[in-house]
Amino acid sequence: MRLLETAPYVLAEGPVWDPSTRRLSWVDIDDGRVMSAILDADGSLGDVTTLQVGGQVGAAIPAGGGRFLVSLEAWIGILHPDGSIDKSRALIPTNRRFNDGKIDPQGRFVVGSIRRFGGVDGRQHLLRLEHDGSITVLDDTLNMSNGLGWSPDGEWLYYAESHDRLVYRRSYIGGVAGPRDTFLRLDGLPDGMTVDADGRLWVTQLDLGRIDCFAPDGSRLEERTIALDAAHPTSVEFAGPDLDVLVITTGFPWLDGDVGVTRSDGDGRLLTLRLPGVRGLAPTAWREAPLPR
Repeated sequence: MRLLETAPYVLAEGPVWDPSTRRLSWVDIDDGRVMSAILDADGSLGDVTTLQVGGQVGAAIPAGGGRFLVSLEAWIGILHPDGSIDKSRALIPTNRRFNDGKIDPQGRFVVGSIRRFGGVDGRQHLLRLEHDGSITVLDDTLNMSNGLGWSPDGEWLYYAESHDRLVYRRSYIGGVAGPRDTFLRLDGLPDGMTVDADGRLWVTQLDLGRIDCFAPDGSRLEERTIALDAAHPTSVEFAGPDLDVLVITTGFPWLDGDVGVTRSDGDGRLLTLRLPGVRGLAPTAWREAPLPR
């Protein structure tokens, strides 16, 4: 396992591989930063470029020309290389913010929300930005929407409900979302997730310092469990030219707010490793759509 040479982040999240530029991007949610860098085939990282968004940022998806499609508290926006942002109208109520987001097999942006203050309320959303700029509500009864993934054939959508320690599943044939069912009940808090080329789910356990792997039928593959030298793994994604580098983001590095005193070397950092015989799915590019105004 390689610990990448970056400064500790408050809450690193959302790694995304862009095969067209061979760059890895990720966010620091609480510090409102979007980072990107060349990721070499050996899992090492080049010079990191940073864009500041001026508020919390839940997800950042490469959108071509150095731009990113970003989820910004209550808005979706386009972040330009000069740091300027084109924003949608507010899409969720106050006291919420957007969290994890990914591109579905049809090239549409799917993003969920969490409550910012005051605990959970069972009213959080999972939304989809359609090709024409309209918004579809996929779910509106969540406590804490988190990681997303799709089966290799695109026929299943998986998404984490962190507060209730669940991973939900919906049929997604042709991009049409079916009824929700509970796919996994977990010991810890599921955060980010990814699906590999064989349909296995890799789910970060935010409070257990590990990543669990599940077969397409939902059975846990204990031999694939990854124990980490990091207290709070937040997300995971396959990257690199051969999609065989597992990138892990982590957060909450400091003890009791004492900046500079870390729980472990891996806290708030990025880690990479290779798993023999395991490869990820090629990411789907965002099919650019107008922002809701």
